[in-house]
Amino acid sequence: MSPTSFLNHFRGTSLDTLNKRAKMLHRSENKYIVDLSTLESLLREMESKFDVLSIDGKNTFRYETIYFDDNATCFYQHLQGKRQRFKVRTRKYSDHKNLAYFELKLKKSRGKTKKVRIKCDKSEHGTLSHDALSMIKKQYEKQYGKPFMYNLNPSISMDYRRITLVAKQGKERLTIDYNLTFSTEEEKISVPEDFIIIEVKSENGRGIADKIIRAQKIRSSRCSKFCLGMILLKKEKKTNRFRSILKKHFSHVLE
Repeated sequence: MSPTSFLNHFRGTSLDTLNKRAKMLHRSENKYIVDLSTLESLLREMESKFDVLSIDGKNTFRYETIYFDDNATCFYQHLQGKRQRFKVRTRKYSDHKNLAYFELKLKKSRGKTKKVRIKCDKSEHGTLSHDALSMIKKQYEKQYGKPFMYNLNPSISMDYRRITLVAKQGKERLTIDYNLTFSTEEEKISVPEDFIIIEVKSENGRGIADKIIRAQKIRSSRCSKFCLGMILLKKEKKTNRFRSILKKHFSHVLE
C-alpha cells in the first residue's frame, strides 16, 4: 500500500496555484510522525479541506537533497533548540528535467522559519556556488546582525518521495514524505516503509491540518529529516531528544 492510494478523493491543483495560495517562505512548521494506517485516517479528514499538487497527472514526486554543515554545527544547533540556527542544502527535483535550488532556512523569532532559495543547474547539486554563498552570507547577516563564519561542506544526502497538499482556504500547505533513504559516501540506510513524516507549514503553527492531526492525539515532533539522517548514519551519537522515536522505529539500526 502506498500513500498515493489515499488521494483518490482529492482535487488536483497546479504548482502556480499552490504557490499563489501558500508559498510559505515565512512560516511556522510542525512535524508529525505517523504510519500508513494513521495517514489514511488523517487524509480522509483532510480531503474536503485540501487540494493535492498534481503535475502531468502525478501527485507524488522524488526529491534528492544534500545538506551542508560545519563539523555538525547545524545538527547541534537544532538538537539544542538554538534560537539562531540555520540549514543549508541543495535540492534536486528528480521528476523535472532541470529543476534544482540552493536553499537556506533561518530560524526567526517566535519559532518561525524564513526560507530563501535561488535556482541552480542540476549539475551544481551538492556544491555551493559563489552566488549561493553570497546569498547565505547576506541573508544570515541580515537576520542575525553578525557575519556568517561557518565553513560548509556536504554532510549527508537524502532521497525520498513527497506529496504536497494545499488548503482550499487560508495560507497553509503540508508535505507528506515517505520512502526515505539517507546516505554518505560510505553508508546508505533506508527507513521502514511505514515511517512517514508530515510537515505542516502555516502562518501561526495552528493550521487546519494541525487541528486534524492533534485531534487524533498525535504530538508534534522536532525530529527533522536532517537530524534523523545524521543519527541513523551514526555521524553523531547524541540522541536523547529523539530517544522515543528511535526506540520505536529504528532500534534494529542503532544496535
